[in-house]
Amino acid sequence: MFVDLGLPSGTLWSADYEKSEDDILFVPYIRAQEFDIPTEEQWNELVEHCRWQGNYSSTGMTFYGVTCIGPNGNSIEFCSKGYLKDEKQVGNINYGGGEVYFWIHDEEENDTHEKKVISIKDKGLEREPSNELIQLFSGYKCPIRLVKTQKQ
Repeated sequence: MFVDLGLPSGTLWSADYEKSEDDILFVPYIRAQEFDIPTEEQWNELVEHCRWQGNYSSTGMTFYGVTCIGPNGNSIEFCSKGYLKDEKQVGNINYGGGEVYFWIHDEEENDTHEKKVISIKDKGLEREPSNELIQLFSGYKCPIRLVKTQKQ
């Protein structure tokens, strides 16, 4: 299912991470690029035009992810699921908290075998999440979010 957040480009974002059966699909970048994953431009549009709200436990100590609220009031969530390194989960602590990671489209060639990934983390006592575009080894397995462009 795709959600219209009211973005100027008309881009629709999937309501959840891509799944295989009922489990979130974690894939290396080479597999992720076979899907319609977002571009850096689409991510920047989301950051620029949406309101972001951190999702925390009742104590405020555990970061569960963020809710992204579009200009039209529709929203999607980015839950903290971490990523897989050698089939071990990284960035996902007990009780469901942790960090958000997902691949974005990256056509740049580099010798380090690293590709672009979105990372959303808790900034600590401020209880406000920060998001950034980072490089991650392309063989690690991250979740993916799909996008779809509406025909104008």
